[in-house]
Amino acid sequence: MASAPAENGGAVYGGHRPVGQYRKSFLVCIILVWGIPLGSLPDHIDGKSAFTRIYNETLGSPYFIRKVRPELDRYLGGMARSFIRSVKANGGLQSEARTRLNVHAVLPQGSTLEQIDVIMQSLENYMQQVTGVERFLTNIYSGEFAMMEISFNRQIENGSFPARLKAALMAKTLDWGGVEWSITGVGQGYNNASAADVPNYLVVMKGYNYRELEQYADRLVDKLLRNKRVEKTNTGENIVDGERSAEEIVLDMDDYQAAIWHTNKQRLVELVHQRGPLSQHQLQALSGGKYYPVMIREAGGMEFSEYDLLYDQMPLDTAAAGRLADMGTLMRRPAAASIHKEDRRFVRKVGFEYRGSKEFGNRFLKNVMEEMKLEMPVGYTIAQEETAWADFFWDDDSKYFLMPLLVVCIFAICAILFESVRKALLIIPIIPAAFIGIFAIFAWGRLPFDQGGYAAFILVGAFAANSAIFIIYDLQTLLRGRSMQRHNLLLIKAITSRTRTILLTGASTACGFLPFLLDGRKEAFWFSFAAGVTGGLIGACIAVWVLLPVLLWKNKIPNPGPS
Repeated sequence: MASAPAENGGAVYGGHRPVGQYRKSFLVCIILVWGIPLGSLPDHIDGKSAFTRIYNETLGSPYFIRKVRPELDRYLGGMARSFIRSVKANGGLQSEARTRLNVHAVLPQGSTLEQIDVIMQSLENYMQQVTGVERFLTNIYSGEFAMMEISFNRQIENGSFPARLKAALMAKTLDWGGVEWSITGVGQGYNNASAADVPNYLVVMKGYNYRELEQYADRLVDKLLRNKRVEKTNTGENIVDGERSAEEIVLDMDDYQAAIWHTNKQRLVELVHQRGPLSQHQLQALSGGKYYPVMIREAGGMEFSEYDLLYDQMPLDTAAAGRLADMGTLMRRPAAASIHKEDRRFVRKVGFEYRGSKEFGNRFLKNVMEEMKLEMPVGYTIAQEETAWADFFWDDDSKYFLMPLLVVCIFAICAILFESVRKALLIIPIIPAAFIGIFAIFAWGRLPFDQGGYAAFILVGAFAANSAIFIIYDLQTLLRGRSMQRHNLLLIKAITSRTRTILLTGASTACGFLPFLLDGRKEAFWFSFAAGVTGGLIGACIAVWVLLPVLLWKNKIPNPGPS
């Protein structure tokens, strides 16, 4: 090996030699730089096995969760921890569009199209007096929800005018009481609605009959309320995020009193429908060759109140009249905003709050669900739904599930190309090592992370694997017909011969994304994509030039023996 310095890459050989001799220590450092996700460990594991018992007593103990794990995560979290914290603060899917203001108006349940139209017309009259607005478009989706989209002239859309108009609209919305306003698009979002309490326990119930499922949900609430620590129960929690909570009026009728008055629920419901306003048209009228919907309703039906319903005399039959208050009561309670089905079964979600420790709350809920399982027939299920956010990398809504698919595809291709599982496995660590560059640029630069960031992971992973494939293939070619005594020297030769190709490829790719970086952070997708690719290419080059030689380095080369 005395001729090593004279060979191509002799200086590089001398630099890699000490690192290759301490391979295990170097790999441990790489793992610590990447990060150990202790902060993503679950607080508690359900089960009765020995492993779950040991886990809950050690890593799941309250002392470890409150005292030990935050400190360990701070020192062992690495770049992955910094990246996750940065993305949670600056992340979010962005849309590629000009500066716009979106004004949302939400009215209480049961509001009519005429009512919300009057409010939006008042807002339109105000917007017609504002100069600098290119156009505004109003969409009324129902009697409860409407939206106005405001766009600005290109000369002033990037100035202070949108922010000033937003402030004026915020002040204007104070004149329209009873409406939930939200204004988004510029600066921090504005919403005058009170924040809804999120229950700390959710239970999902499924069954084939909706009415029976509703009865079982009510029975579950009765069992939960036996505990004085249970508060704010709701049998109609929203199934899908973004749904508005509805409210229903339930007639709790006394069958005995109804029998005395010689009536029943069906007759009372018919009377209520006759008194209240109708929500659909009954017939169509032909005028000018077109059909128009016609609605027929009782005069004064819009002024029909809950008090009138309870205390006005209703004609029960031709000879008698009575009051609804004498035969039952009206109750308001939360209701499901819509009916959902999964696998041909209806879904209902029950939420409640438990005033106490999470450990005792889980234990109490588990016992109640075991009781319900014994009472519910075959085909009906009940299970607890976790309300906490899932681990960042395994969020169902994220695109990180593509990473394992990328690794599997690369492994399969490399195993076929090299006809060696070992060499294919050596390429896999290069991919996550290259991701350190993406972690660093988003964490240190506090850059926005959106759809482009996800795409950057795919491109950088493919680039790192491609560069490693070139080097391993060149090494395999150089070793043909040569002694294994020269393995390490030929490894450095393969790396140095491919350095120019890898460097030029990475530099040209990064320069191609430079215009998107110069456009600024407001450029959706392309800015985060360009930033992620640039940082990832740097990390990929370092991983290929440093980590790959360490993995391929041979400290003990067998003696070939006499020729």
